[in-house]
Amino acid sequence: MMMIRTLVLAVAILTSAVLANVTDIIPPVPDLGINCRGSSYCSSACTIANTAAVLVTNINAVSNGQWFNNGDHITCYGNICAFLQNTLEGGAYGSTIKGYAHYIPEHGCTCCGSVPTGFPNDNNVADGQLTFNFVG
Repeated sequence: MMMIRTLVLAVAILTSAVLANVTDIIPPVPDLGINCRGSSYCSSACTIANTAAVLVTNINAVSNGQWFNNGDHITCYGNICAFLQNTLEGGAYGSTIKGYAHYIPEHGCTCCGSVPTGFPNDNNVADGQLTFNFVG
């Protein structure tokens, strides 16, 4: 019985030492930030190689003074649409959207993705984001 307690104690000490070292080398997960994530349908719904660039071109054609609410489809190419989410103001003007739409393809996204509405100063999509994603 004493041998089992000693073994359990040794394993507990070793485990806590290993976990302490692991937490030192694995940084905390940052806010999601600019990304190329989207629906699992994104890859099959993109009918051309660079759908994200087409959406940016279409966004650049909208009126600077046009207001888009969160969730409004700003533009679509097939089933991939651009829309705002979670903006503090409830939406944004075309001129503002144009200012950060280009970051999605510049980040390497060819179809779906999101950019925080405060990018590049704020990389937290929880504060609002422009999203290119599949819409069914």
